Amino acid sequence: MHIVEISGERIKTLLEARGLSQRELALSLGLSPGYVSDILRGRTKPSLEFLKRVSEEYNVTIDWLVTGKGSKLREKGINKLV
Repeated sequence: MHIVEISGERIKTLLEARGLSQRELALSLGLSPGYVSDILRGRTKPSLEFLKRVSEEYNVTIDWLVTGKGSKLREKGINKLV
């Protein structure tokens, strides 16, 4: 499986767990629904900025979003390095 597909699958998992639609995710991040849709369908690679925004807004680690490994939840008080 390609990294783009893997990231899309993690984001789909996150949406389902939070009861959110693609549109709600896009609006919460200030992005177009089309861009989010393309990521979820594996048509486009998520940018580092996108991953960072998802990580911060929904308290998940970038590592989990990209690889599915490691802790899913971010630790409280993590310094913003990106």
